[in-house]
Amino acid sequence: MFSTDSRYRRSQGWVIITSVWSRSSIGNFGLTEGSVFPFIEYAEKNNYSCIVLNPNLGIHVSGFSDSMEGHSLYVWENILMNPKFCSADYFLIVAHSAGGYCVTSIFKNFSKVFLEKVISIAFTDSFFAFPQSPEINKFVKEVN
Repeated sequence: MFSTDSRYRRSQGWVIITSVWSRSSIGNFGLTEGSVFPFIEYAEKNNYSCIVLNPNLGIHVSGFSDSMEGHSLYVWENILMNPKFCSADYFLIVAHSAGGYCVTSIFKNFSKVFLEKVISIAFTDSFFAFPQSPEINKFVKEVN
């Protein structure tokens, strides 16, 4: 998740910056097209809550895994599905790059509540594979 003190971390020789799609996209297109900031600004202007996850960091914190998938599953189950922390009725997701894989992991582990709560997903330069089922086909048609 985004926090100002963990914005820059070094992982396997690469600097990973939360909220940035890639350093090259910022160089080529600027922050407007190269980051999540326009999404955050839109959310704020329209009174939406916004959370930014960065499962790339692989930070191990007591209670959840140090994998991308584990990070995402932990946030879904313990923060987004916990009424003490989150009162959202539904979610709109932007999944960039490996975020697509993380979203499908959440779906596979929490499919019933996922289908109830997620009303839209945008995959940006992402890879993912939803299992084929009538339920998924209906969901994809509804959110498109």
